[in-house]
Amino acid sequence: MNLSKILMFLSIGLFLSSHSFAGQIQSRPDSTATTKKSSQYSLEALLGENYVSRESWGAVAHDYETLLDQQDLEVDEAKVLASLHHTVMGQEKAINKIIPKNDESQIVKSIETFHLGKSWSDVGYHYMVGQSGDVYEGRPLKFVGTHTKGLNRKNAAIAFIGCFDDEGCLPGNVTDVTDEMIESASKIVAFLSIKEGFPINLETVMPRSIH
Repeated sequence: MNLSKILMFLSIGLFLSSHSFAGQIQSRPDSTATTKKSSQYSLEALLGENYVSRESWGAVAHDYETLLDQQDLEVDEAKVLASLHHTVMGQEKAINKIIPKNDESQIVKSIETFHLGKSWSDVGYHYMVGQSGDVYEGRPLKFVGTHTKGLNRKNAAIAFIGCFDDEGCLPGNVTDVTDEMIESASKIVAFLSIKEGFPINLETVMPRSIH
């Protein structure tokens, strides 16, 4: 399973998700679909118990104002793209191509440690999606991520936890794409499309091999 095939499966859920969420957002008196006013309807509310906050998985509590002052981080509130990645890290935890749910937070923490060790200001991804369907909050969306060289600006990074392409995977460690993972990723992309106002197509939602 490579990232292009993940994108194909992801597209199955996007149409229904985007239309369903647009209806929910339009029904709220304090928000308007396809504009940033929809931000009052949060991704956390859409994902429910599948949303794992930074605090819940033990992320480093950064002083973002200081990072901004030191120019180690940049504000980038407008997103016009979403990039799909796989973390590669965590594949060694897979049992029969599935990473146990209890190991996901530990893997996310290891990814953060790895990224900080590269002198990045924070974990590079905005969201990390486990096979369980849980979505781990990464770098706050309003900041430029660190994930796609030359294309970080205005680009939301969604990373699938595990290794989903033969390239870079340990022998026999290609992990499975689960229905729960696709459903949660579909919700993320649909929400971003509505919140930021960009269309969903092969030019705006792109698989990336960089991890």
